[in-house]
Amino acid sequence: MWGLYARWLKSEGDLTMCSEALLKQVRSYQGSDLWKERDRFKRFSYASLELCKVYMEISSSSGSRRELFDAEMHLKNVLKQVKYLIIRYLGHLQLVLH
Repeated sequence: MWGLYARWLKSEGDLTMCSEALLKQVRSYQGSDLWKERDRFKRFSYASLELCKVYMEISSSSGSRRELFDAEMHLKNVLKQVKYLIIRYLGHLQLVLH
């Protein structure tokens, strides 16, 4: 739902509200099932990519660096979550192998 709304807002030229809608879409996918369900993860990844693209577009048109910082922080947070899961799964794998 939020993705459709974001696309409409973008077509209307309201990039700030579009970024808000995309952020809500990204947050709606987050949760414990995100890393277990392939389709949910794909939708999360796509929404994250679109969010960062809109942040870059806003920054480019306004000259503001705030949106670039927001995109950077979002991607760092996603990578931190992935790193945590990899470490956790490696720990489980070590237990199984020993």
